[in-house]
Amino acid sequence: MFNADRVFNFIRIGMATLNDPVISAVVNETIKAATVKKIPVPGFSKEDIKVTHNKGKLVVKADNKFLAAYHIPHDIDPSKIEVSVENGLLTIDFENAFGTETEINIK
Repeated sequence: MFNADRVFNFIRIGMATLNDPVISAVVNETIKAATVKKIPVPGFSKEDIKVTHNKGKLVVKADNKFLAAYHIPHDIDPSKIEVSVENGLLTIDFENAFGTETEINIK
């Protein structure tokens, strides 16, 4: 059964997210080769910030508040992403995380 209120609420919430200047600027951004991202994190220490990778998305939070999210291509090795915090600026360096083509043996 069609529920118009549910559909319009979904659209309204989605549009509010797209119009949010903090979220919309980074949610749909895909990382490309040699990309370095800088996110201002004034007042937060290294211990306050959490960067996670799950199912192709890198999420940055400070004190459990969303700061940024990036779509990660399949050829990035998340263990090689370099993240640092200095003078209120979080730097995420993807440059060395891109893998190379590897041949897989057929059994």
